[in-house]
Amino acid sequence: MPMNLTDIEELCRHFAKSGMNELEVEGPGFSIRVEKAAGPSLPAVAIAPVLSSTANAVEESVQTITSPGFGLFLPFHPSAPSESLKAGDHFEAGKVIAFLKVGELLFPVTCDVGGVVAEVIAKPLATVGYAAPLVSVFTERNHS
Repeated sequence: MPMNLTDIEELCRHFAKSGMNELEVEGPGFSIRVEKAAGPSLPAVAIAPVLSSTANAVEESVQTITSPGFGLFLPFHPSAPSESLKAGDHFEAGKVIAFLKVGELLFPVTCDVGGVVAEVIAKPLATVGYAAPLVSVFTERNHS
């Protein structure tokens, strides 16, 4: 029986935690090969806490947003390709900043905190794997 998308996502979650660099699985009617993406990932680096006007500390750090699955990386919505994500773009927490295209489906790529795009790591329309680095961002977290 072929694997469905849920099976593949679960396999990728286990693969990401396993410490293996590649995995190949074959069965009746399917074959799947998973490899960890090569390339540097950016560690979270504290830059410098500053005080905001409300006297809450704001900490900036660099965070790498990784792919939620397999597909084509789209740093833009297909209906607005001229509005491609680029370094310096500001975004709010939870906002969709890019998409992952699998067949005809689009899956949103989001960041759980607001910030500024430092670098778009993945090439537009590149095939990316689960947990591949896509975008590095300068994030801000408020601390009371």
